[in-house]
Amino acid sequence: MSETIYTHGRFVWRELLTTDVEAAKGFYGELFGWAFNGMDMPNGGTYWIAQVGDSRVGGLMKKPDEVPAPSHWAAYVSVDDVDAAVARAKALGGQSPMPPMDYPGVGRMGVIIDPKGAVSWAFKSTQGDTPMTERPKPGEFCWESLGAKDIDQAKAFYTEVYGWKASDFNGMTVFGVGEGMENQVADVMPAPPESPVSHWVSHVVVEDVAAARAKVQRLGGSVMVELIEVPNIGLISIVQDPQGAGISLFQPQM
Repeated sequence: MSETIYTHGRFVWRELLTTDVEAAKGFYGELFGWAFNGMDMPNGGTYWIAQVGDSRVGGLMKKPDEVPAPSHWAAYVSVDDVDAAVARAKALGGQSPMPPMDYPGVGRMGVIIDPKGAVSWAFKSTQGDTPMTERPKPGEFCWESLGAKDIDQAKAFYTEVYGWKASDFNGMTVFGVGEGMENQVADVMPAPPESPVSHWVSHVVVEDVAAARAKVQRLGGSVMVELIEVPNIGLISIVQDPQGAGISLFQPQM
């Protein structure tokens, strides 16, 4: 019997909740070359798995009407105990507006909203986590960034909730599951003054950020941040799909 492997503390899944599933499939399929396979959901509807070749990269589903947020991407962090992570978040001033839930054959999950409004999901898979790839390919997710209204508060919150270690890397704060670049999982930067809350954004690898950014606009999306240059790391553009969900394009420099 094979051992169930977990990569606790790492982002292991990303999921789009959208107001228009078919439009989103067309947009991301064209932008990133994703193909989609549908799965029936127990409560009705279809859950779409986005793939690059044989690699599953994320999920897509119709946003439930009772969810007040607009279309958005959600990122899932692997944890050993979902209920304990949610309890830690609440003790530190965070929120979890619904109790943790079990999804048959998938795992247990609980939503966590930090004290400044950034949303992530604590997740414990029933089948273990997919092994990390050493170098994500174009079309695959590779990194997360937190735009924080209060960086010190964010450091205190996430190091306790997810067990991350906060350190300095090239003048910015990064979270990791251990020492060394290979164990880093996210960075933290000040949220723009016009942003009312903190927020997470996920990055997808592209071969040419300028070409991908132009394609976003041709496909009806919009550019939120045209270009961020991270020395010795790569180029970033933050964009929105036509339904308003934000995502980052990342062109590696190395």
